[in-house]
Amino acid sequence: MRNRSPGPAGTGKTVRFEMPFNVWCTGCENHIGMGVRYNAKKQQIDTYHSTPVWRFRMKCHLCPSYIEIQTDPKNAKYVITEGARLRVETYDPESIGVIVLQGIFYLTQDDATKKRLEDDAFFKLENGFLDKKKAEASALNIAEIQEYNDKIWKDPYLASQIVRKKFRGEKKANQKQIDNNNELKDKLNLSIDILPESDQDSQNAKLIDWNEHFIDSNSEQMDKVLNRSIFKSKVKNTKQKTGKSLLVEAIKGARGGDPFAIPESFSVKKLVKPVKDDFDDQSKDEVNKNTRTMVSQELSKPDKTIFQDLSKQTKSVVADYSSESDS
Repeated sequence: MRNRSPGPAGTGKTVRFEMPFNVWCTGCENHIGMGVRYNAKKQQIDTYHSTPVWRFRMKCHLCPSYIEIQTDPKNAKYVITEGARLRVETYDPESIGVIVLQGIFYLTQDDATKKRLEDDAFFKLENGFLDKKKAEASALNIAEIQEYNDKIWKDPYLASQIVRKKFRGEKKANQKQIDNNNELKDKLNLSIDILPESDQDSQNAKLIDWNEHFIDSNSEQMDKVLNRSIFKSKVKNTKQKTGKSLLVEAIKGARGGDPFAIPESFSVKKLVKPVKDDFDDQSKDEVNKNTRTMVSQELSKPDKTIFQDLSKQTKSVVADYSSESDS
């Protein structure tokens, strides 16, 4: 407790008082936990032999009512005199598997054991003996725990230093994990929290068989996308095949295969038309001459009888375009 500036005469000093136990405020029926601090008026009201009896009066932080607590030097405790009541925490022994018979506590597991303890005197005596053995074993364990605890806290400063050092290490590790998770979330554009890795996650990851070729090809494609220019590049002008080359390739391909495999919808007109378009900048006579020469050269090769129908179509188309050119 720390002294504050004194108030009016007879009112005592204002000190910082910490609630020593859990209480219920009688003014608002709210719970006030142990450790809550108040500005209280401290005043001596009596003495026990040579020890003064102090009274602390404070206002509830949840309502306008006042709470008074006095010291009890005789019993070495605090006593509530006004404004609050002590919170009594009780429990039912049966809720933790303990029954009470004639003032003796017995550990039990079910209702059948409880009924047998009430009816069978020999079972009750035997069970009491077993409980006594368990209590003795528990006492030894408690003594060992107490001895270990005393050994650890023999030097409170050293124990506190060890605990704080461990806490700082765990705090740094947790912060590093949080930073790594945030970096991964930003990289993958995730909006969910990433949980810590577990042993099950490691086992499941080992069961996955990745295709290395697939990963390499994806990496190459990703590198191309990332390294290419953001500006629209000019598309290279690839040399398109003219009507002449298309007609030559069609006749060569048909000559090397089954002539009866030529579809009925096959038309030389579609192949000859680009010839005219390809030579628009030439004279009409030169176009007609080149077209006739190209067709006659291809049809004059061996096995020309196989392409009689194809020749007729070609000649008719050439004649049509020749007439159009003359006009």
